[in-house]
Amino acid sequence: MRNLRRRHLLKAAGAVVGGTLIGGLVRVRLSQDPGRLRPPGAFAADDFASKCIRCQQCVVVCPRQCIIPESSLACFLSTGMPAIDARQNPCDLCAGREQLECIAVCPTDALMPVISRRSVRMGLARIDKQICWPYQGIACRACWHACPFATDAIIFDPLGRPAVSASACVGCGLCEHACLAETAAITVEPFAHGTADIEV
Repeated sequence: MRNLRRRHLLKAAGAVVGGTLIGGLVRVRLSQDPGRLRPPGAFAADDFASKCIRCQQCVVVCPRQCIIPESSLACFLSTGMPAIDARQNPCDLCAGREQLECIAVCPTDALMPVISRRSVRMGLARIDKQICWPYQGIACRACWHACPFATDAIIFDPLGRPAVSASACVGCGLCEHACLAETAAITVEPFAHGTADIEV
């Protein structure tokens, strides 16, 4: 009986230690490679990795089907984590819906509620002036037309060349998706966090 109890205790201790080690590995690896665009409400890469249980509920509920489970050969520890490829299928912040569906369905604190859609911070759009058409003298406002907060997030200089306002860009990737250049001239770099203001 004592041996049985001891065996159960050792198994439980092993599970706790193993889980802690794996969680630590995930946090370290993803903090070194935070370059995945995560759904709205996601925190820093290491925190998100430790809180996301890979349940895929956000993947299933996403009305635009832009959230996909990550399949990474580079880091098997991140496999199954929700990610967004903005060039292929960006986030439209659940336009026309009352709530951000992915946040509403998340069973953990991996995706936290936000004050408003304007306070989402998935990343920051950056413009490559070497390939952006207006910087080459070709008129284009594709990114501006796609942006949900265009008048605030994307501004133009007197020559019609766009710039991104860091204080207004939510990092949804709609601009990257809409860019007419063969290689997107505007791309979203994921932030260390996913919200500007957390709902209390």
